[in-house]
Amino acid sequence: MQVRFVTPSYRADLERAVWMRRSVRRFLHEPCGHVIAVPRADLAAFRQAFAADPAVQIACQEEVVDPIFYPDRLYRLVRALAPSQAWRIDLRGGLPGWMVQQIVKLQCTQWVGDGAAVLVDSDLVFTRPFSLAELGLGAEARTRTLVRITPESESSRHRTHLERSRALLGLPAGPTEHHYMSSPSIWYADWVAGLKARLERVAGLRWQQALFRAQEFSEYTLYGVFVEEALKPDALSIRTQPFHQIVHDRDSFQQLQRAMLEPEGLRSGALSLVVQSNIGMPVQDYQEILEAIIQ
Repeated sequence: MQVRFVTPSYRADLERAVWMRRSVRRFLHEPCGHVIAVPRADLAAFRQAFAADPAVQIACQEEVVDPIFYPDRLYRLVRALAPSQAWRIDLRGGLPGWMVQQIVKLQCTQWVGDGAAVLVDSDLVFTRPFSLAELGLGAEARTRTLVRITPESESSRHRTHLERSRALLGLPAGPTEHHYMSSPSIWYADWVAGLKARLERVAGLRWQQALFRAQEFSEYTLYGVFVEEALKPDALSIRTQPFHQIVHDRDSFQQLQRAMLEPEGLRSGALSLVVQSNIGMPVQDYQEILEAIIQ
């Protein structure tokens, strides 16, 4: 089975993406390609940054994402000159970049053929040696892995994403106490293709148009709900613990700093660390931690 790592990114996360790739090279001792898909405007910067890494392919997001997800030029102009008035004008406003990145992940079939994608965001670093077999992707694997987490309390956003995913897939209501978020996540190309086909049957639209109309969704929840509740494959292994440890705010960052002083350091068994890029913490603030991990 062909396996490739897939990462959507952009210029503001370039430094994070460089650290992420350093951790892959440090800890994965198997040959494996890596596609990093970025906006057209950022291609040159990423190609330069990864020119010495032959495993990396830099792809253009606009080549796999429907133009409806991008704001047109007139809309951008109005937003720049009179942001409070843009809503009054019938122009295409697109969706935020983090939503575009979800479409990029769902387009992983463009790069993995009939194999599997290991989805990793730019703000992830691997923290210990691992193999593809540990991700359920070894030659001897007889089942496929889906990460399904049931926390002590679930967020309202995850609950909304579960409900919306079932509606988009034409499925009945169900429980909302779990989610499918993990870094990395493992997706199988034929299951992703089945998910997109189902979206189109239910909506009567191309799948990207259906998701654009939904406005907000979770790609991980869509995939997980489709696999568990629509596809229901026999050879499915449910993993109940995420692969990652996460820093989601300043308090959890301080906890991480304290943990790094202990002999065990990171959570026992954690494969990766995610310092979310949307909490406004520059890489320089935790560079020493990264250097301690990726020796």
